[in-house]
Amino acid sequence: MSYQSYLITKLNIQEDGHTDVASMKNKVKVAMAALEKMQTELDKLGDEDSLPTWWTNKVAVAVTDLDKATDFMSAKEDNK
Repeated sequence: MSYQSYLITKLNIQEDGHTDVASMKNKVKVAMAALEKMQTELDKLGDEDSLPTWWTNKVAVAVTDLDKATDFMSAKEDNK
């Protein structure tokens, strides 16, 4: 079972019919659950511990992309 399938089962996420908003709501739920899990695991580590570079790079890129997407939604809301 993939991690995404596990999260969908665990969070009882319903199929969204593949419409933009419904699909993105489910994706945000998956992302939030993944972030919570990552935070839990990171809290078990010391601040001086190390992580694989490939992993830190993926997280850095994902955070940058999420921040940009949030900026877009914020700007859209400000223009109403």
